[in-house]
Amino acid sequence: MEKHSDSSSTGGDGKVKDALEHIHIAAQELHAAASEAAAKRGGAIKADLEAVSQKAKAVAASVKVSIGKQSEATKKYLQEAITHLDATEKHVAEALKTTGQAFETSMKHALAEARASVQKIGEAIAAGKHVMEKHSGQDALEQIRVAAQELHAAISDAAAKQGGAIKADLEAVSQKSKAVAESIKVSIGQQSEAAKKLLAEAVTHLESAQKHAAEALKSSGQVFETAVREALAAARAAVQKVSEAVAAKRSAESAKASK
Repeated sequence: MEKHSDSSSTGGDGKVKDALEHIHIAAQELHAAASEAAAKRGGAIKADLEAVSQKAKAVAASVKVSIGKQSEATKKYLQEAITHLDATEKHVAEALKTTGQAFETSMKHALAEARASVQKIGEAIAAGKHVMEKHSGQDALEQIRVAAQELHAAISDAAAKQGGAIKADLEAVSQKSKAVAESIKVSIGQQSEAAKKLLAEAVTHLESAQKHAAEALKSSGQVFETAVREALAAARAAVQKVSEAVAAKRSAESAKASK
């Protein structure tokens, strides 16, 4: 992998990384929108699906604009992300033309592809970070964010099973919520005050996700669907707060470096 000077993390490369962070968040929002459409059990209105398709296209376009500025290792992951985003758009287009089981199948594929694109962009950021960043605290937060994203994906998978998520799936979600919250508690003492506040909020959302997953374990039908939907929203909020904490830490470090 190419070596860069120590100044890269606060210069142009830092701006490139910020662009990837924005794209990563947009991909997460795409996955969330696809999840919400899938959760409508085949009744997602046309406008919802068209919005998901347009977002997939927009995120892919953003990746294509950014890709030329990346390292070779990062480019590889971003090319794969584009493939997954194109597939997301394709499956959503298919869902627009179908109903019933065919609709559900298309949305399941779209959800999987959107999730894969989030993962690949996350891996691209990690690859860039390996070159540019030296701070273990930042690495710890990045790992926590990836774990929170995986939690959100696991809940999405459970939700996509149309109420038939097996007990083991939900128990795993509950355990992962607890594990991510514990990781944050271990890391929080090393963070800036701004990051600490955001991470404390993330812990609250993770505990809420764990609570709603536990409720889903004991229920069925509409109660199950409501509990899973609330767990999904809480996990998504946790990802957002951890992302904001990473941004707050980076901003504080950049300000310190510029003095």
